[in-house]
Amino acid sequence: MEVLEAFQEPASVARYTTKLYNKINMSISIKKIGGRRYAYTAYRNGKKVIQSYLGPVNDPDIISQIAEIEKDKSVPSQLYKFFWDVDPKTLNVRRHRRFIIERILDLGDLNAFWWAQKQYPTALLIEVSLTSRRLSERSKQFWKVWFEGEYAS
Repeated sequence: MEVLEAFQEPASVARYTTKLYNKINMSISIKKIGGRRYAYTAYRNGKKVIQSYLGPVNDPDIISQIAEIEKDKSVPSQLYKFFWDVDPKTLNVRRHRRFIIERILDLGDLNAFWWAQKQYPTALLIEVSLTSRRLSERSKQFWKVWFEGEYAS
């Protein structure tokens, strides 16, 4: 784990990565108050749960926001070719994150890696690349060199 500790992301990159990671970890809740339905988002920030009000469910803007959040929880169709042995439509970006990262690091192309880097914190990508039993030795060595070059002091 020495390699993982050597990587230090700039604060702005860490904040941006955390914001994107929270977006995929959001849950939408619909509450009925006085016969009307309202949408809220919730995500965890450390030990705290942060909730925010979106608006009434019948508002077209709120419907599109909910659809966008739900869309971000699935693997894009361009990456389906890397998940030939499972139904990619059933993969949840949050719940199956380790499997998705392993598959992209082992078989993916540069576009797949960029997508993974937008979805997950770099520290998680590094941790999976160092600890995964599913990655080939060739892939492990490649990602070790890649991350050392990108985040070396």
